[in-house]
Amino acid sequence: APNANITSVRGSTAIVILFPNHIQGIVKSIWNLANREDIRVVNMSMGTIFNVHRITSAINYFDTEGKIFGSAAGTSFEEIKRLLGVIYPANLSKTIAVTGIENREETNFEFVAGETAHVGEAVDFCVENSAASSEATARMMGMFALLWSFNPDLTRTQCYDIMVQASHFYELQG
Repeated sequence: APNANITSVRGSTAIVILFPNHIQGIVKSIWNLANREDIRVVNMSMGTIFNVHRITSAINYFDTEGKIFGSAAGTSFEEIKRLLGVIYPANLSKTIAVTGIENREETNFEFVAGETAHVGEAVDFCVENSAASSEATARMMGMFALLWSFNPDLTRTQCYDIMVQASHFYELQG
């Protein structure tokens, strides 16, 4: 992507957030990325069933900087989707929750906006031809980064609106 700065940060050794050292690494990573002017999009492919106040605070701060925080919804597996719905932190209002859905037809990697995951909780985007929510989140956040790389003057809201308008779901429902 032109004008894109891709950085990889590992805030934890696990994809399931369980221990204080996981939380500490994740919070430090989010705060550091929020304070970098060259970072505008984050892809997080880890989560838990518990809300963690320190992580929520870091994500809220990231959002106040006008950046996009994407998180894997954990809903690619029907058992998790049925029992838990969208997992934390994807279930926060300041995150973009993403999941993968099975390929129902040849879609050329289209994405879909707004699938209800569980008891009214919705993911923001679903990426077809993605086997899991972690993979789909990386693809979706890559699309946001690509969009911003072509037009860095767009706001977070404008980027989100463009992605919704470009989604397969929007075309079918619009």
